Amino acid sequence: MTVKAMKSGAVEFLTKPFRDQDLLDAIHQALDRDRIVRQQQSELSELRKHYESLTHASAKSCLW
Repeated sequence: MTVKAMKSGAVEFLTKPFRDQDLLDAIHQALDRDRIVRQQQSELSELRKHYESLTHASAKSCLW
C-alpha cells in the first residue's frame, strides 16, 4: 500500500495509529514544499517573460 501511495504522488505516509503532531508536521512539511515549488515556478515565469521581451539580437547575446 505504501508503494502504491507514493507512486500516486504521496510525499508522506503515516501509519496508524499516528500522533496528532505527526499529522501536523507532515502537513507543515507539505505546505513548505508546495510554497517552494510555487515560488520557483513564479521566478521561472518571470525569467521567461523577461527573455521573451528581449530583441532577437539581445536574446542571442544572452545565450551562453
